[in-house]
Amino acid sequence: MVGLSLPTADKGTQIAEVLFDCGVVVEPENAEHFTNAVLQLARDSGQGVAQLGVHGTPSTRSIMAKDHVLREFDRQLRGV
Repeated sequence: MVGLSLPTADKGTQIAEVLFDCGVVVEPENAEHFTNAVLQLARDSGQGVAQLGVHGTPSTRSIMAKDHVLREFDRQLRGV
């Protein structure tokens, strides 16, 4: 079984760009868009949802890996 997330993010933000190929991103506080996205995923025949999961799992694991997060945090701190 493939797990999917339905994050909310403003268009043009880094999180929206990172998740573009991995899932459905909806604008924060847009209940109608969120509902439509859930319904779209629920109606999917399985192929589209499976593709999102196939793309999302490795991306999420690499982006959220402790070493990656700490390296990026350190890089940003040194840039201050």
